[in-house]
Amino acid sequence: MPFGLGIWELAILLGVLVLLFGAKGVPDAARRMGRGVREIQGAMSDLDPRKELDPRRLLEPPEKNPPPRRTSDARPEPPRARVPPSEPDA
Repeated sequence: MPFGLGIWELAILLGVLVLLFGAKGVPDAARRMGRGVREIQGAMSDLDPRKELDPRRLLEPPEKNPPPRRTSDARPEPPRARVPPSEPDA
């Protein structure tokens, strides 16, 4: 049995879950827990250092739409101050 639990321990645990979440809530709680575990596994696989050294990734073609490059290194012109229109003299 998983985690060293016997049949009776699993039955009691399932009964407590049904009392806490209700008969319809247990599948929803299990589904949410499964999504959370998958999300954590996906985040951990993104951090895997072996993925960076994978030679198959070096053979992949570059991205189709690379980010745009700046054409000049000049700084952009600062915004000009707006001068309020003067009132006509009457």
